This record gives sequence, structure tokens and C-alpha cells, in this order.
Amino acid sequence: MGIGNLAAAFGCPTRPVDDADPWIGHLVTNQDPGAARRIRKPNVKDNPVYARMLARIAYLQANSTLPLRLVNVASPMVTASMIWDYTDLMMAMIQYPAEVHALLEVITEATIDYVRLQLAHINTPRSMGHEPEVVPPGVGLRVSDDTAALLSPALYREFAGRYNARLSKEFGGIVVHSCGDCSRVVSAMLEIPGLRGLELTMPQNTRWELIQPAIGRVALCLRHKFSDSALQDYEPVDFTRRLLDTFGRRGVFILTSRPTFDEARALGEKLWPLLVG
Repeated sequence: MGIGNLAAAFGCPTRPVDDADPWIGHLVTNQDPGAARRIRKPNVKDNPVYARMLARIAYLQANSTLPLRLVNVASPMVTASMIWDYTDLMMAMIQYPAEVHALLEVITEATIDYVRLQLAHINTPRSMGHEPEVVPPGVGLRVSDDTAALLSPALYREFAGRYNARLSKEFGGIVVHSCGDCSRVVSAMLEIPGLRGLELTMPQNTRWELIQPAIGRVALCLRHKFSDSALQDYEPVDFTRRLLDTFGRRGVFILTSRPTFDEARALGEKLWPLLVG
């Protein structure tokens, strides 16, 4: 169960894979954009995907006292990119905007149901997101908004920010994650009412100066896991130093990793003097 869980609840076909979240098949293409208007939100009382999720929650709580986090919650735009063929959706925002909005309205309402259903069954919710950094329930909802890397600021405001704002209002705030280079739409993200934080994969972001306006306005999780970087000259200690020099130390959370425990421990020993110095 992962980022495609809600799309699967809508009826998208799923295919398990060994090394990632299940692969999600689409229900809408640009050959029939009107199909987007026929999509109906899942019924929380009898949907088999929801039932499996609740069974998983019940099992975990019956066999452990550890608190739980939410399943990875996709932004409405990301769920739309699974229900509507990904490439077609990018074109449909220009060609069929009314149909895209109709689908996003349904998805947004379903996302609210999906999160509320989890919260109703998790006894001690630890975080409103699935990543290691904790987003307490009083802060808002953390969403994965990975399609942002493909959008212009104008498209982001119309098709992503608008619906993220609905989630923010519903849950008392929002923290937005996006993989890829989304530096050009950070200005549009900052316009989301109730935005509490941004979680960005920094090796992919090429223009850090476009992210700097967020300093002091929202919390920043600046992520550079070993799997995030395709940089030829990437070195995690130096990269962390550059982040601190650029974004400062107030309201900044650095999330990094290494492939093995021994490598991670060695990295931590190198980073600690940098962080406290």
C-alpha cells in the first residue's frame, strides 16, 4: 500500500512490483476525456481497498504499541495523474480543463474521506505523513505533490494549489512534498493558505534562489537521500554544508541517508560537528 492506494480505491488496476509501490493503471485518456466526469468517489463503507487498509491498521495496532503514521497521501493532482493517463493529463490541462477540474473536485473530496477514515481508526496517530519527519496532527496534512515538477506556476496555481488549499482548510494546514525540480513553482506553493512546510529533494532542484523566499515563512525539509542524487560530484557532508550556508539553520530540517547502517553511522559522525558548530 502506497501512494497509489487512493487511485486503486477508485478502481484503477494495480500490479504489485518487488521494489516500489504497486503500479497503477489509468481509467481516463484523452480519447475519451468525458470519462473524467463519470468518475465517482469511493464509498468508505464497502470499498475493498479501504477494507484492506483498515485490516492492516487493526493488525498493526493489535500486535504493537508503536504509534502509526498515515499511508502516503497523494495530492489531488498526483492521484489525478494515476487515474488519467499521465502524459494525456499534462495535455488535458490545456485541452480539456473543465474535465480535469471535474475530476480533481471528486478526488479532493475522496482524499478528505481517505484521511479521515485513517484517523478514525488509528488510536495514536504519530504523524500526518509517512516520512521520518513528524508532522503532528495539529500542524496539518503532509501530501506528496510530485507532478509539480512538470507544471508552470500558472498551471500549478489552477490545478494543484487550488485543491491543496482545500485540504489545508480541512486539516488545519498542509506540508507539501515534491520530488524533482520544482523550484520554479515554489512561489506558487507559497500562496497556498495554511502552508506549514515544504519538503524538497534538493539534488534535483537546480535554482536554489527560487526556493529562498520560503526561508522564515515555512518550515523547510531539505532532503538529499542517497537515492535522490544523480549528481556526479555529490558528497553528502559538503552538500549539507551548502544547504546550511544557503538556507540557514532556523526552521530547516535536513534529511539524508546512506545505503547501509554502517555508512549512515559514519555519515552521522561527520555531520554532527557541522550541525552543532
